Formats: sequence, C-alpha cells, structure tokens
Amino acid sequence: MENAAPSRVRTALVSPLNWGLGHAARCAPIVRELRKRGWRVVCCGGEAPLALLRAEFPDVETELVPEPAIRYPKAGWAMIPAMLVQLPKILLATLALRRRTAELCAKHGAVLTISDNRPGFRAPGVKSVYMTHQLRIRAPKGLGFGEALVARLHALAYAPFDEVWIPDLEGKLSLAGDLSLPPRRAPRGKFRRVGLLSRFSGAPSPEASSPAPAADGPVGVLLLLSGPEPQRTLFESKALAQLRALGLRATVVRGLPASAPPLDPGSDAIRAIPFAGARELEALLRGCDVAVCRSGYSTLMDLVRVGTKALLVPTPGQTEQEYLAARLADAGLAAVSAQDDLDLAAQLPRARHLPGLRSDERIDASRAALEAAVLSLERDDG
Repeated sequence: MENAAPSRVRTALVSPLNWGLGHAARCAPIVRELRKRGWRVVCCGGEAPLALLRAEFPDVETELVPEPAIRYPKAGWAMIPAMLVQLPKILLATLALRRRTAELCAKHGAVLTISDNRPGFRAPGVKSVYMTHQLRIRAPKGLGFGEALVARLHALAYAPFDEVWIPDLEGKLSLAGDLSLPPRRAPRGKFRRVGLLSRFSGAPSPEASSPAPAADGPVGVLLLLSGPEPQRTLFESKALAQLRALGLRATVVRGLPASAPPLDPGSDAIRAIPFAGARELEALLRGCDVAVCRSGYSTLMDLVRVGTKALLVPTPGQTEQEYLAARLADAGLAAVSAQDDLDLAAQLPRARHLPGLRSDERIDASRAALEAAVLSLERDDG
C-alpha cells in the first residue's frame, strides 16, 4: 500500500549529469518516489538524460538544460589533464547553470532542487540536494598525493547545498566502499545515505521468462555500452570483433539515442539495438548468461537488483570505475578486465562461474532509506 500523498502539491526540479546515462537512470527511483508521495516533478537536463526519463515517465514535465561539450581523451592516463584544461569552461557553465536554475525555480514555483553531480543546479531560497557517491575521488596511480586536493575541490562544489545524498548504504552493505565516506568532520545532518538506486523492479518481468542457456551450451552475452566518447565506441568495436570471432549469441545495447544510425553487427547471431528502456533492459539482463559492461556505479546498482553475472570493463582513466571493479573482483563476485586486455574467450567462462552481485538485504535496506529521505524533505517543508 502506497503512503498517503501530502495535502498540498510541492514542485521539485531534478537534474542529472549528462555523463553517460547512469546519472539519469539513478534519478528515476527518486522521481518515482517523489511522484508517489504527490510531488510535481520537473526533470531538467541534456537531451539524452531527458530521453531516458521520458521513457520511464511519459507524462513527466521536462526542461532542456544542457551542459557544455566536454572533450574526453582516448588515453586513460590523459583524463585528469584533459579535465584541468577544460576547467575554466566548466566553471563558467556552472555559473550559467545557477542563473538558469533560479529562472526555472521561479517559473515552476519549485521548493526543492535535486542535483546529481551538477554543482550549479541550485537557487537562492530553495532547498537544495546534491547527490554523489564519490565524496572521495580516487587519483590515478602515482598521483595519490592529489586525492586530498581533489576531494577538497569537490567539497567546495557541494558545500552550498543544504543536503548531500549518498546513493549507498552503511558498513558491510556499502557498495561504493571508501568512495562514499563523508569527510571526518562532516556537519551534522548534512549527509544522508539514500540506499542503492536502481530503476529496476527487482522481480522477474514476463519478458524474462525464457530459461537461461545450459551451462555447457553457448554463452548468451549482453554487451551493455555506456559512457562518454570516444571510449564507448572503442569498447564497442573491440568487444564486437571478439563476439563475431567466437560466434557467440549476443545482444548489444549501444547506449545511444533511438534515432542513432543502425549498426550492422556483422553476424546473424548478434542483435544490436541503440537503447533499451527499463523494462526491456531488465528483461535482457535477466535473460542473458553474462553481461559485459562498464563498472559505472549506476550499472552496479542495477546488477545488485537483478543479480546478473558480469564481466566488468572499467572505462580507461575513470579511477572510480577501476576501484569499484577491483573491489568486486576481490570479493569474488564478478570478473574484471582492462579494456586493452579484453579477451572474451578466456574471461567469459570465469564470469559465468562467479555468483554475481544480487543482495536482497541491500535491496530491502535501500527501499527503506529512500522512503525515509523523501519523508524528511516533506517534514522540512512543513
């Protein structure tokens, strides 16, 4: 039975970062919970995140609030230098976003903004929430001395927000590990863990009713692509070539807009689709034998919900993904490969025989944590 809706309609603006589709995906449970509680929600962001959220909520109101075009390097080691060079552009865009957010709050009468890693998405006099699972950002090897500085810069970005929501759980149930630990001298009440946020139902859908392949049969692979270019395309090309060479049955979800040009996978055993909505993607994950995917945090939260066995391939240069993948490999839950070392013939069999990330305890705790966070917002708003 759903909780009773509040007596008056409140308006919230929700805005995910446009870095792949993971930020929008993990905002979907928040939008759903707010709407269940009677809030009016306006989703704000770039074209790709809004397309995902419209697919989840066809009647949701949206506002196009794009971000500057950021150039990402091909070489993983060049990620931090590339971001530093573009820092002035990012800072100017943040200031522009603050002005735009104030306009949108006035236009819609918003009493709340929820920003997933967009520091400029707040407005004077409006309660603001910043969401991140990376309170401690990992530095590349050899640059560990810079971790404290990066963490301090991030802290300056979220300091003006009223609350910081952490999509994780405490202690042994934590998925992000050290990444999600607040500063040692964190202000009381500033940080709140809201649980693992997945847009999946957690129960098998009718589309996933077909049995999985037999243990001694061919591997049914789901290649799940996401993240910024050019690494998305580099990953796609390398994995597709190996799938063709091995003659494996596979579905490729490309992580692109539905209007993207079709891809010829070069094999009748491989099906390629540009994008999958939540129900279709959940069914694909439940129906496949192994998912080959990035170790982005939103993807991992989805894997906790559905339990699919996985071969994780971190995006080169994204130290967060490398840390998370290594943590899960050390726990014996998933197989891991660097992109340059991808060898599906050798790595898929190992992935098939590991247990996967499914955790009912985490699922139950996450549901309660998100409900408590939204109820807290309502109490604060009177």
